[in-house]
Amino acid sequence: MHPTPIYKFFLILFMIDMSDKVKIVFKRIHHPSYKRVLEAFWLYSNGAVTLTGMGNEDMDEIVDWCRQHRYGRRIAFNMFSFRSDQELTAFLLRWG
Repeated sequence: MHPTPIYKFFLILFMIDMSDKVKIVFKRIHHPSYKRVLEAFWLYSNGAVTLTGMGNEDMDEIVDWCRQHRYGRRIAFNMFSFRSDQELTAFLLRWG
């Protein structure tokens, strides 16, 4: 029996070598409750972009910066919401 496409996706996802993380990247997404939302992902040296291997300790520095400057707030494990385009731009200039 052949695996369904979703199983193929997860098989590929877990084959990524965790040692070749490059940096955290952000993608702007549509969210039903918030206007300006960015979602964080790991970018790997082979070009893969995934949440695999991301932990709270990876987000701590970003969350501290948001609190210190009062730009954005964390609304989920890997999502940040912003009140204005200026806040979002400042965040991306620092972390993008």
